[in-house]
Amino acid sequence: MIGVCVCLAVMLIVGLSLSPVVTTGAGFVNPNDQHYVFDVGHIWYTTWNEAAATFRRVHFPTGTGGYYQPFTALSLMFDAYLTKDWASRAFDFHVTNLFLHMANVALLFVLLRRLSGSTFWAAICALIFGLHPLQVESVASVAQRMTLLATHYALFALICYMHYGKTRRFRWFVPVPIFYAAAILSKPTFIGLPVVFLILDVWPLRRRTWRPLIEKIPLFVLLVVCGAVHLHLQSMVKPTCPADVGGLELLARNVSSFAARTVWPIQLSPFYPMAESAGGAGLSAVTGLGILVLAAAVLTASFVISRPLFAAIAGAVVLVFPALFNVPFTDGLLGDQYLYAVLLAPIIVWAAWLKRRGDILHESWGRCVAIAMAAVIMVFSVRSYTQAHIWRSSRSLYEHAVAQYPNWPGGYFGLVNAFVQEGDLDAALHYAEKVVTIAPDDPSAKFYLGRVLLLHRDGRSREAVELLRNALASDPNWIDCLHNLGVALMDSGEVVEAIGYLERARDLQPRAPAIRTALGTAYLKVDRPASARGEFQLALKEQNDPMTHLGLAEAWAANDMPEYARRHLSIAVAHDPRYAALAAHYPSLRRLRHEPGFESLIDASDHPPDITGLDGSELPPARTSPGL
Repeated sequence: MIGVCVCLAVMLIVGLSLSPVVTTGAGFVNPNDQHYVFDVGHIWYTTWNEAAATFRRVHFPTGTGGYYQPFTALSLMFDAYLTKDWASRAFDFHVTNLFLHMANVALLFVLLRRLSGSTFWAAICALIFGLHPLQVESVASVAQRMTLLATHYALFALICYMHYGKTRRFRWFVPVPIFYAAAILSKPTFIGLPVVFLILDVWPLRRRTWRPLIEKIPLFVLLVVCGAVHLHLQSMVKPTCPADVGGLELLARNVSSFAARTVWPIQLSPFYPMAESAGGAGLSAVTGLGILVLAAAVLTASFVISRPLFAAIAGAVVLVFPALFNVPFTDGLLGDQYLYAVLLAPIIVWAAWLKRRGDILHESWGRCVAIAMAAVIMVFSVRSYTQAHIWRSSRSLYEHAVAQYPNWPGGYFGLVNAFVQEGDLDAALHYAEKVVTIAPDDPSAKFYLGRVLLLHRDGRSREAVELLRNALASDPNWIDCLHNLGVALMDSGEVVEAIGYLERARDLQPRAPAIRTALGTAYLKVDRPASARGEFQLALKEQNDPMTHLGLAEAWAANDMPEYARRHLSIAVAHDPRYAALAAHYPSLRRLRHEPGFESLIDASDHPPDITGLDGSELPPARTSPGL
């Protein structure tokens, strides 16, 4: 009973310390959140067919070489199923993340209490794991559901395996491959877990026969299969690391940064740009090789000096090492989410060592260690609480990045997007112009400024066209640039040229509903309603958007099919009555305003309601609506 109460108290402390991720109204704050929740699949359509489709789908989140992770998708789909209030839909996802983290802390407490035989030390170590500032990103970012879920299954596997190692009862080994498979189907970077089991066989289990290796053959088969799939996916993605940085330098920077963040988590950040991150600039290939050799030497020396020390270091390295395969696919250092599980092996080894050492609280140095760890927990708690506030919105996230890295264009790009999402186009324009002064030769800077000019209420589409043309010259297949340039040209009256760019964007990304909707708009402008109808219908298959229904209603009306037009227009108006005022701007629909069934669907009054903000896409209604 005491153990249960202490475990609940530990979970409560962790939950309160990280509560800002759910109490400050955090949304989907970074691009990977958008990727998992909106861009890939249809997690909001919680059907058995969509659940089965998650096992056929591959994810390519930013900064990775591609992941096969159906269990993560199913978990997010379950959250979407439970979501009742669309306006605060992100709340449910963040609550689940926090709950999973608290559950991981509880599982670790159970494992540590069994290994150490001490409720006190189990609580202390579980709190260090749960409150370490490195954990904030994994809890605060919806995209890191994969990290939390994979660790959850990995902890179950560790509990079963450690119990099997001590009791030699094979029934405890049976669930291990199942939990291991679930972990790698949540996040493939946990493929090294069987190697961690072998390290724990060295110490503390002390199983020094061939049996531990033979019994893990099923686990290594899973490891090889998952590794092959992972490498195949990475071969499909073009590396994005800076061309002037060598492979050894990249590895050394990440290894040294990982070690520094784990031991001294003071200047943590949601982003670690290569040129701006402390300790990374000016690192030569020779120095990088020296760091890697030193790390290998420390690992080797620990094996000779102390088996517990070796198990702690080697276990941490194995849990982190697979993440390094993502190094070529990011233009910065790897983020904190890859270090979520780094403390598991050291903490497990520490708990096992305490069991063998006896109650060290009876000794003065043991009491000093306990006091020091309690002080560390207090510092971690405060640091995690303050850091969690950084993740309350995209704006706060990128404001922190800009303050920490004032010369990093990526921070300004994110801040521009954040202000666009908030509808503050003046602030977005300010930062877009500022990033052009910081990086005048960066095509992305020109793209963002062009995009904001396109969105701006002053109607500066012609200025946007030239900037977007310059940006597109750096990559003719830049889909977002093709899309925005097409809309800018359409807004400037050059509809025929716009269609060419939008068709190329559609051909490169045929399942993008926003591109098809924009193309359908352009087709309507050149009196091609049949082509427009085809684009809108395909867009609706991907996303049930009221603006697309409105465009389809105009296309059907232009084809003299009023019943079909009424059906789609009624869907748009049912979503928001203001669409009736917007429909009055469409020539073919406006002609139907006195027809039976259309009286309440088309508002052509002299004082219609404000239609600002009706369009849910990145482009404003006045620039993407058919017929405007």
